[in-house]
Amino acid sequence: MASDIHVPWKIEGASKIRMDEATYAEESEENMGYCVKCHQSQSQVEPDAEIYKCESCGEPAVYGLQQLMLYQWIDLEDGVDE
Repeated sequence: MASDIHVPWKIEGASKIRMDEATYAEESEENMGYCVKCHQSQSQVEPDAEIYKCESCGEPAVYGLQQLMLYQWIDLEDGVDE
């Protein structure tokens, strides 16, 4: 059912995550996730995770990196300063 899908673009205040390809590759292997509201990384997040509670802002807006990539919610760029 479409209403049960928790896609990042339906979260108020969400924005895409920007990172370079090397960071994406490294953090994918470390099971990192990102909050689409405050952009803080979070460890021990399954690659396909959706709407986990963020340890920084408390919002249910953390997604696994592979899930964010599937939703095209990561902008991969060369040399992004973090």
